[in-house]
Formats: sequence, structure tokens, C-alpha cells
Amino acid sequence: MHDLIVIVDTETTGFDPVQHEVIDTHAVLVDQSLKVLFEAGGRSPLLHPERASAQALQVNGWSRAEWAKTERPLIAVLPPVLALIELADWWLGSFPSFDVRFVAAACRSVGFEPPRAKKMIDIKDVAKAAHVCGAGKRPYSLEALCQKCGITLADTHSARVDCYATLGVYMQLRGVSR
Repeated sequence: MHDLIVIVDTETTGFDPVQHEVIDTHAVLVDQSLKVLFEAGGRSPLLHPERASAQALQVNGWSRAEWAKTERPLIAVLPPVLALIELADWWLGSFPSFDVRFVAAACRSVGFEPPRAKKMIDIKDVAKAAHVCGAGKRPYSLEALCQKCGITLADTHSARVDCYATLGVYMQLRGVSR
């Protein structure tokens, strides 16, 4: 198989991969036609609440009670996500360099080797090339591009939701129907 694309998203406790942590990660592997082949991911426990940004926790909807229902240790969440990243030729995301840095930091935190570099596709760049932008102060944010493309985001903000939103925007920008 060639030209597999992995869409990866992380939810974190802030913007600094050295100080903050990944608390939700997801990967979706698609083929050339953008058909979903596999997905993996999940929520991880918040280990250092004292380092967490209140704003970041609010954005990703973190609550100890809700997270505890589905969270798994990062060392259990990462291997299937890393396997999908390894299979892919391309990494697609909304600001993928952010997720690359956090996935690498998460790997190092549990003693795993970070994934090898991939060719990057940022939906912002695809949107700019297609002369498409959303409204507001951040016209190339995932939310703005979803709104522009007629994609409704779920009420709950999660890495999985953002992976599928990113895929939906990419499909719209490429003229691929579901």
C-alpha cells in the first residue's frame, strides 16, 4: 500500500510539550481515496494537574469524574496510535506540528521511541491553496474551516472528534464525497 494518510490529534493540558501533557490522542488511517481503514486512541489520566492550564482543560472538556470513566494509561493508549503513524506516508492535521511535538514528548515520557518524521499536510495550507477561509479572527482554525465547509462539530471536544472534523474538511477541500 502506498500513500496512506494518518490524521492525528491530541488534546493537551497546555501549549508546551515539556511542561504540559497529552490527555487525549487519536489517529485515523485512511487510504488514497480517503476511506477510513483503522483508528486508535483514547483518553489518558491527568498526572500533573498543577501544571495544567485551566483554559486548556476547559477547551477539551476535562473533568476528573468524566475522564475516569474511559481513561487508560498513556503507555496503553500510545502503541496502537504509533502503529498507525508508522504505517502512513503522510501526517494530516490542523496545525500538525503541534501534535507531532506532543506525541514525541508523550513517547519519551513512557520510554517509547518517537515516531519517524512524516510528510506533513496542514489543512490550513490546503484551504489557502483552495482560496477557502472561514470567518473570524482565526479563519484557518479547524472550527472556522468546519463552519465554512458545512461540517457540524460535536458538542464534546475530543481528539477523535477533531480527527474526523479534519478529515471532513480535507475531503471537502479536495472535492471528495463521503
